[in-house]
Amino acid sequence: MRRGLLIVGIVLLLLGVIAAAVPMALPASTSIPPSPSALIESPNLLGSGTLNLHWSGASDQTNVTVYECDSSACANLVSRLGGATGSSGSISVPVSGGTWYAITETGSSTPVSATLGIVGLTTLVVIGVILAVLGAVLALVGMRTTAKPRVAEPPRSGPSTTGSPSMGSAPAAGSASDSHIMEAAASPAALTAGSRPTLICAHCGAANEPWLTNCRKCQRTLTSTGTG
Repeated sequence: MRRGLLIVGIVLLLLGVIAAAVPMALPASTSIPPSPSALIESPNLLGSGTLNLHWSGASDQTNVTVYECDSSACANLVSRLGGATGSSGSISVPVSGGTWYAITETGSSTPVSATLGIVGLTTLVVIGVILAVLGAVLALVGMRTTAKPRVAEPPRSGPSTTGSPSMGSAPAAGSASDSHIMEAAASPAALTAGSRPTLICAHCGAANEPWLTNCRKCQRTLTSTGTG
């Protein structure tokens, strides 16, 4: 669904650009009949624009003129807008939507080949712009919704507390040092330390409080001790 939205947006964008640009970029091929006939045009413009006419392959005496008419029959020529003479040439004149124009030629007995293009805001250009904008919006939405979401990084765990204790860390629970410290804290004899003699370890000679069962220094049992 999201990928389809992106594809539809791109297609509409391309169609809009083509509809808006091609009519102005590619003038239509036509021919100008010899006088008294005329090539009659009414630009499909929303406002004003420019009529660009180019001809070639005519005689040197060919004269091409653009007139504004009063009606679709161009029975009456209101004003002369521009003209040129030669076997080839170009004319650019301002025109308005809803107005009729007559293009005449004299000096050639056969129709003169020409190309005619009208530059301005036409209904087709407006439709093309709308399609291009709509396509761009759909394509943008499709690109955002189909973008791969970023995977969140897993939270980093703190240093392991089950490994070997590092230097300066507290000794593991249940060690001998914790045991005799807890004994010292819990023993009632700690309150009366001077009432019993100090125990001297028979193994290392360290002095120990009388309520301890393990030597503070070597952690051996105080089964065989001296007194101090």
